[in-house]
Amino acid sequence: MRHLPFGALSLILFACGLQDGGELVEGAPVDGGAGDTGTLPDASLPDASLPDAVVADSQVPDANAPDAAVADANAPDAAVADASAPDAAVADAGAPDSGVDSGACGNPNACAKLNLPNIWSPVAYQAGSLMCPQGYNTPANPVTNPVAGNLTCVCGVTQNTLSCTTGTLATMDDPPGNSCGNVGKSFAFTNGQCVNVAGNIPSDVKLTPLPLSGTCTASATPDLTKVSGTLTTTCKATCPDDICAGSVPNGWGACIVAAGAQNCPAPFNVKQYTVGDSVSATCANTCACNQPACTGPVLTYFQNQNCTNLADTLSGSNCSPMAQKGNGYASVKYAATLGAVTAGTSAATAGLVNQATICCR
Repeated sequence: MRHLPFGALSLILFACGLQDGGELVEGAPVDGGAGDTGTLPDASLPDASLPDAVVADSQVPDANAPDAAVADANAPDAAVADASAPDAAVADAGAPDSGVDSGACGNPNACAKLNLPNIWSPVAYQAGSLMCPQGYNTPANPVTNPVAGNLTCVCGVTQNTLSCTTGTLATMDDPPGNSCGNVGKSFAFTNGQCVNVAGNIPSDVKLTPLPLSGTCTASATPDLTKVSGTLTTTCKATCPDDICAGSVPNGWGACIVAAGAQNCPAPFNVKQYTVGDSVSATCANTCACNQPACTGPVLTYFQNQNCTNLADTLSGSNCSPMAQKGNGYASVKYAATLGAVTAGTSAATAGLVNQATICCR
């Protein structure tokens, strides 16, 4: 039996159609619905496979549209402009009260042009204890105009070896009724310490008190609580050239400072101030110890050595009868009263510690 090719059979089926029972019907479409003549039926190409719909609606979502995504996140103009604009950041932080930008010198080489000796340093200066203005730092508070007020220096004794009981004590004695006309014994004392010496107590005795001996020195100490001064403020500048050019904040002086007493160079010779770290006081060198009197001499006789077991006592410098005349003694001791040792006062002069000179234009 001869078979038709598959392509010829397809053409016959397409042209004639099949009945519900399997018979061909002329003009009937193969899928049972209205079909196109001369084209492939819709059933062989489903909607889900159409490339246009898949690409346009499902495979290229709006989230990947390059214009919108790139514009919002990566646009360089907007991101850089907000975070990095240098003018706003620098202008707000660095502008000092004077209106001079502390970050950049408005008067370059102004100090070099003045050719000042290197002992001088530019500073802004003002009376009172103040904070440095913007653009200035390293505040200091020197003192000026020291005043002594009612200050006087009190002299104090710093060394005192004065004594009324050091030396050789001479006595006069006599037989009864001769009024101490005979030269008696002498005793050598050091600060009145006990002297072991043997003898007999005279009937009458007179002594000559030992003179004042030793040395004394004194010095004066000022009372700094009575010295006052005026506080000031100096500040160094971020740009010293501005000070040299006279460009400082309102209320501040454009000045230079140097240690010690100095002459002000031009153009900083309009005003001059003498300042220091703190106030001080100097006392005149007029302190001296007085020469106190030695009074109340007493010579004591003891029966035993080392001044034990009292034998008799002679008080004063007059010839006096002794109660234990004729009795023996083995040691003696001498005492006298030293008057008050004072050193007086001296005048005081107010001054400054670590004096410096400030010159302003």
